[in-house]
Amino acid sequence: MQQQPADVPAPPPSPPASPPLPGIATVGAWRWPRYDSVRQAPAVLLAGAVVTGALVAYRRQHLSLQAPERTAGLIERTVKDVRPNDVVQHDGRDYLVEGVVKYDEDGHCWVSARMVDGANERWLLVGLERGGPLTVRVLAPARSFELSGYPPETVELAGTSWKLGSRGTATATFQGDLAGLVSGPTGPAPTEGASQRCRWWKYTAAGEKVLLVEQWGEAYRALSGDTVREDQVELLAAS
Repeated sequence: MQQQPADVPAPPPSPPASPPLPGIATVGAWRWPRYDSVRQAPAVLLAGAVVTGALVAYRRQHLSLQAPERTAGLIERTVKDVRPNDVVQHDGRDYLVEGVVKYDEDGHCWVSARMVDGANERWLLVGLERGGPLTVRVLAPARSFELSGYPPETVELAGTSWKLGSRGTATATFQGDLAGLVSGPTGPAPTEGASQRCRWWKYTAAGEKVLLVEQWGEAYRALSGDTVREDQVELLAAS
């Protein structure tokens, strides 16, 4: 007798598909908003813009809070912070700063830097005046200046009459190569880090011209030149 095959149970019926949610159109595994009217679209877009704006604002605030940490120790120096081995650019020339004199007169401080470009020697004088905007001057040694005795109220130099504007006494400290500063053009340089008293007289002439006379011990020296704008002098810091 032929054996009858055992009855195989039929698979259970598939559950009915879930009805789509109102306002949602399905495409594959993704569901996209479906607007019942054109009035709903702007509201959805506006909500997205608000969320995006909030995220951008949070990111900006987060970066601003981190900024001081990233820029710590990267404070940019200005001409008043000039140091030996810096480069000063002015009037198409690149001057190497060889030495710096720092002055202190009862708490008011200014600086003078000896800088050279080949055979050209200039002095960058920054902040001599008390109060007001920062003054910057580029001066050259006045080799022909001669003085015997106490500096007068007016002097004549290179065909120009100079009138005394101010004077004072300061304590100066030395950095770098300042050969000839306190003992004439052929004299030895002052000792690095040493200090010395300096008497000074500032004379002015027509325009922005300045004549600065300094007394170091028994010796006098003179520098003459022009007042310039701070943005006409660029400092390239060595470090």
